[in-house]
Amino acid sequence: SPSYVVICAYDLEKDVISDTSSVLGGGDTVYMNSDRLYLIDSDYSDVESARRTEGVYSVVDHRCFNSTIITRIGLSPLSVQSAGKVPGSVGSSYYVDEQNGYTRIATTNYTYSYSIYSDAKQGFDNYKSGDDNTTANALYVLDSGMNVVGKAENIAPGENIYSVRYDGAYAYLCTFRQIDPLFVYDLSNPGAPKKLSELKLPGFSEYLHVWSDGRLFGLGQSATDEGRVTGMKMVMFDISDKANVTAASSLELGEGYSEALYNPHAILIDYGRNLIGFPTDSGYALYSYTDGGGFAKLASIQGADWDYNM
Repeated sequence: SPSYVVICAYDLEKDVISDTSSVLGGGDTVYMNSDRLYLIDSDYSDVESARRTEGVYSVVDHRCFNSTIITRIGLSPLSVQSAGKVPGSVGSSYYVDEQNGYTRIATTNYTYSYSIYSDAKQGFDNYKSGDDNTTANALYVLDSGMNVVGKAENIAPGENIYSVRYDGAYAYLCTFRQIDPLFVYDLSNPGAPKKLSELKLPGFSEYLHVWSDGRLFGLGQSATDEGRVTGMKMVMFDISDKANVTAASSLELGEGYSEALYNPHAILIDYGRNLIGFPTDSGYALYSYTDGGGFAKLASIQGADWDYNM
């Protein structure tokens, strides 16, 4: 890539740039914790076969897939520590996490094929799409050198990951095509990620948030058994038993869209005040939640000039 990422450290007391570094290529997704910064970049490959003859055509088969390049950067000083690659691509920085020096990353790998039929005599090409297009999801654990030390692959084949949330030794993944499976993985042994449970519900969650000990909040879309999206919904998962996750409560909202589905800065989650807030097409909605009563709407703030940036 001809582009590069510039990283700067600012000394706020002295009001100066204390350190800077640049990475060629770099990527457009960033995950950072108090110890390190990660740059995530997508790499798409198109592998050609040897040329073969089929009738009057000269044929080249193409196999395409995507990969993720991960660059690990130390903060003091700013310097590249290591880099690696895993199959598939990530949807956001929420797909990446680090614990105890190990990097965890969830990916969706799209694989497809096509063939180019060339007729040199007539001077034209025909394109034929392959019938072996597949989608697969995976969870990888990498060491400090960005080497894969543990993995769980072929998760929900044919579906896509819609949301990921890491919580200590556990990873929660939501995939979707027709039914929404919530997967729970135990990553306490980095070399052997272990699936603990799988809960299937209609629809999917596009944002996951640990609400309290034993509860996981999800905001997303409801859907029919055939996979047709019918509108927004909230769900509270009971994750107190990681081997038997259930839905403690859910609520269909009668709304079609929220900025919070795609922008985590647009949602308010405050367990201490028992508040869940986000913008919708009809106003800013505020909800509370209790185990006995489920979700309860507290208010809907409306304005003539509604703006999602409010």
